[in-house]
Amino acid sequence: MLMTAESWRKKTSSIFADRKNPLITDIDILLGEYHTPNKTDLQKLKLLILIRRYCSDWLSEKGDKKRSFRREYIAELRDQTEALLRGPVMQAAIQQRQQGGSRAMAGKQMQENVAETLQPRANAKQKFGLQATLPMNRVSAGFLEQKIEDYNGSHADQVDPHDLIATLDFAGSQNQKGKIVRNLEYLQKADRLKCQLQLWPDGRFHRGGHDIPHASPGGKELYAIDDMEYIYTSAQPAKAGTFHHSSFLSGKPVLCAGEITVAAGHVVHIDNLSGHYLPNTSYLLSAVEVLMRKYHVNLGQVTIMDMAQQGVEWRNAGEFLRLRGSPPIRIAANRRR
Repeated sequence: MLMTAESWRKKTSSIFADRKNPLITDIDILLGEYHTPNKTDLQKLKLLILIRRYCSDWLSEKGDKKRSFRREYIAELRDQTEALLRGPVMQAAIQQRQQGGSRAMAGKQMQENVAETLQPRANAKQKFGLQATLPMNRVSAGFLEQKIEDYNGSHADQVDPHDLIATLDFAGSQNQKGKIVRNLEYLQKADRLKCQLQLWPDGRFHRGGHDIPHASPGGKELYAIDDMEYIYTSAQPAKAGTFHHSSFLSGKPVLCAGEITVAAGHVVHIDNLSGHYLPNTSYLLSAVEVLMRKYHVNLGQVTIMDMAQQGVEWRNAGEFLRLRGSPPIRIAANRRR
């Protein structure tokens, strides 16, 4: 059980100490949110992670806090959050967050790295009216994994990358020390809609409601397809550590991701070049099927490159779909890296 906000305030209040420390008053707010009726397990999961982050930050500070009467209660609250996070209910919520999407698409989506999606968001401060100045930049999974690997190669107290709590603690501590400065962007609904490709009555794709048919800037752009089969493309090139394929859907699973080319409102190229999700041939097939079935794209006018098969290039998407991604010998000989 997690102590109530009332119990927390009682334990951490004293006539000899004020309650002006923003870490303490922010925990007041977060505990109140956690115990609000009708909170889902997933919402509670995110609040537990945030509360634990605040407790850990307070406990890590030196000076007068070492002798503070609040220390034992903050440590108690931190331990309670950790016990809940490791318990069956929150473990099920973690699995739910990782799977995401609709039940109908179960098994057809690529899962995101849960350590990325469960990092506290910077906008949590604004959402709950928090005041403490904790840096909470979201770190991309690949960048975080590399940081842990580098750390483990030079420190005796190694971090277990398979332990979610340890990984989140590592991300928080590195962030606090200013060693992780990249903030991975996760699009909110309004920004995501600006990236959505829509098929208009003129038979062309328009992006974000613009009157002019869409054309990919620079020839190619990132794309991701969600479980509702909506297509999103980037207005900017990929930026290492700041904008990835996971940015479109805020880390939720996708049907496919890669690069796409749209010319004068028509899709003319699609592939599965995503270093983040690493989609295989079956995911690229799903993307092509969506283009044909939902958007009535002329597959004969779309070139294909399958990065899961060392960059096999196809004559067109129609042939790719007909052969279910298994290239004949004449195409396989045309491979290039």
